[in-house]
Amino acid sequence: MNLNLNGTDYLVQNTISSRIDGDSTYALVDSDLNKYHLKVFCNEEEQSIKQKYEWLKALYAKGFPMAKPLEVGRCDLGNYLLSSWIEGVTVKKYLSSETDAFSYKIGRSAGDALKKLHSSDIVSRKSVSWENRYVRKADQTVSRYMDRPVRFDGDVKLLDTLSNMKYLLKERPLTTLHLDFADHNMMLDVNGVLSVVDIFSRSDAYGDPYIDLYHIQFGYKHPNYYTGLVNAYFDDKPPSSFFSIMHFYCSYDLLMSINKKVDLGKWGNIRIAVDHAKRYLSHISAESPLPTWWVNRLE
Repeated sequence: MNLNLNGTDYLVQNTISSRIDGDSTYALVDSDLNKYHLKVFCNEEEQSIKQKYEWLKALYAKGFPMAKPLEVGRCDLGNYLLSSWIEGVTVKKYLSSETDAFSYKIGRSAGDALKKLHSSDIVSRKSVSWENRYVRKADQTVSRYMDRPVRFDGDVKLLDTLSNMKYLLKERPLTTLHLDFADHNMMLDVNGVLSVVDIFSRSDAYGDPYIDLYHIQFGYKHPNYYTGLVNAYFDDKPPSSFFSIMHFYCSYDLLMSINKKVDLGKWGNIRIAVDHAKRYLSHISAESPLPTWWVNRLE
């Protein structure tokens, strides 16, 4: 398929992803066989996309490891963002086959990148009552979960956390966020150099920096990677409150994920979400929020 963007013709090589929310990404090539990444936003306002573009340009100018944002506009497919192409493999694919030492090294690269993003001060500071916002979201998630037919052994631990640990959200610092800082949104080139993709996936890219670390709930799968990430992010000195706060955010995310799967009615996906919640909880003791995969990694 051919596509014209702002007067330039491209060949659509393949569709990289197509999400249920309507957003899609494509690999393009121009007449000189240069490759590009195209993201099409089918359900987002043009002004919001332009704002993201300005944020991305500012972040790129600061030397952040990412694709170069090239232009925004509208084409036959919808409102779009065109970026340079990053050649490589996702960190997620690397983690399934690499050694513990290399996984830890990748994690440190990811932690360094996240620290740089959070210190960039790209997104305009907004008047946000973070505590009120997240307490409300936690309460709504608990209420929705209690109204659904799915319960599992141990879910009371997540419910109690969201009910009794709200005080941890008081006076949290706020900063620029990635919003989905996951292993599938990081690329490694042939030299092992890391780049970050799908930055600012939503327009509300501002909040508690720990939100970008909630994927450590998967630490039991890749303990060396996530230990490296956290160590690098905190210069090898995670604060004593870190894992308690992360336990709150992970508890929220786990229940929210189960709620979404139940609403979609796909029982296979519900089982996966519940099994993941159980595995997460199996690494959290009643005495301490420190996950056992982290403790074992340091021994």
